[in-house]
Amino acid sequence: MLPAAVLTWLGVDRRYQGDGLGTLLLAQALRDCYEAGKTFSFVAVIIDAVNEAAKSFYGRWSFRPLPGHPNRLFVSAVELEAMMRSK
Repeated sequence: MLPAAVLTWLGVDRRYQGDGLGTLLLAQALRDCYEAGKTFSFVAVIIDAVNEAAKSFYGRWSFRPLPGHPNRLFVSAVELEAMMRSK
């Protein structure tokens, strides 16, 4: 089985939320995962949403829940590649 790329500790201080920094951070993190995928294979990027607001945020980036784990979200490596090629 191929590994997953796991994002940890991605967040924005509450004072700066709503300024677009989370979008920039996630975009860069996903770009980094995509670039790393050129060196080693993985099947998905996985994150744990800390609350419903975070789950909604990641949902806008095509993340969806892993079966049986409603707050653990993933986007497949194939979807990530398509995302990066469309930008």
